[in-house]
Amino acid sequence: LKCMDLPKTPEGCPHGSALLALGLGGGDGRGVIQLCDAFRGGSATHELIGHTGGVNGLEWDPQHPFRLASAGEDCTVRLWDIRKAGASACLGVLDREK
Repeated sequence: LKCMDLPKTPEGCPHGSALLALGLGGGDGRGVIQLCDAFRGGSATHELIGHTGGVNGLEWDPQHPFRLASAGEDCTVRLWDIRKAGASACLGVLDREK
């Protein structure tokens, strides 16, 4: 889990929300990224689905607040648009095996 200093109010965040991204590895063999709103008690807002194994790393794009990169046990790096949910949020995939 990667934490950073968060503003004290939603108004201090880009676009009025503070989303935390959590990379999870489900027992069903798929990796899920869960987005949670820090100002709403950490409640989940939506999930990004696409990795076929656990999620090992997450990194926000410092130039684009709606983009998130993830690295997974499936040897892929995925770029996400967090304004969408599910598999359709994936903008592209880099696959080490291909």
